Amino acid sequence: MQKSKIATIGIIIFIILYTILRATCLLQLGKIYTYVINPLFWVVLVIFVYRLLGKTYENQKFKRAIMQYTLIACLVYIIVYLVSGLFVTFGANPYLTTLKGVIANLWIFGIPIVAREYLRYKLIQNVYEKDKKKVAVIVTVLFTLIEIEIWKWFGQNLSFYKFFTQFFEYFVPTLAKNILYTYLALNLNFTASIAYELITNLYLWISPILPNSPWVMNAIIDTSIPIILFLYIRYTKNKLDKFRTREKIMNSDPRNIIPLVIVIILAIWFAIGIFPIKPVAIASRKYAK
Repeated sequence: MQKSKIATIGIIIFIILYTILRATCLLQLGKIYTYVINPLFWVVLVIFVYRLLGKTYENQKFKRAIMQYTLIACLVYIIVYLVSGLFVTFGANPYLTTLKGVIANLWIFGIPIVAREYLRYKLIQNVYEKDKKKVAVIVTVLFTLIEIEIWKWFGQNLSFYKFFTQFFEYFVPTLAKNILYTYLALNLNFTASIAYELITNLYLWISPILPNSPWVMNAIIDTSIPIILFLYIRYTKNKLDKFRTREKIMNSDPRNIIPLVIVIILAIWFAIGIFPIKPVAIASRKYAK
């Protein structure tokens, strides 16, 4: 594949222009946009990029280990959500869980997911080493803003509290995922990120009931699991790096910080009253003798 920074920049600009067009007029088309225009746009763009940029050499050095970690992370994600339902209540799934509904969700949401991760990988790998980190940052920010539909935020008169909740409920978890996916695109390929995104979404699409979890609980789960997975992948990469010292490898071992992360998460959940036992402040009054 002939690397070309110009081609990468051109594709990024094209995605930005489509996003602007989407926010200004395409969304007004309703179902035509949702079921036809948007999925077809991503399909056509992937085909165009594949024909334009050709094949890319994939790093196979630790592909198997990364896929194993990714599948374990998906399983942990689902288990944690199911267990969280024991402390809150379960409710009906807002998605259509019939076969027709799942197929529709795969077409509406699955196609853009697969296309985004493929494009992320191609855009980053299409430039030379000195430019990869710059492109990685641009792609991470761009895909994060697209996924949270940032243009909708500007159309609202948000109070500070509403902005705060939306920032931590949507932006922070989405950014955490995109940092993970970009790291995978830099060091592996796009299969692990597609697997994580599709499996975790399939759980939401096919489960007949979902926990009615408060947004804080969801935000912590959606943020912490991608971060922990990122740390494990980085640790695996460091172990295979011959130029890394043993001390640096041990310092990057995520097992050193996971217990602390778990304790912090449980403390936050306890503080906001998710568990049956809640913190209570008892006021006392001293009487003078």
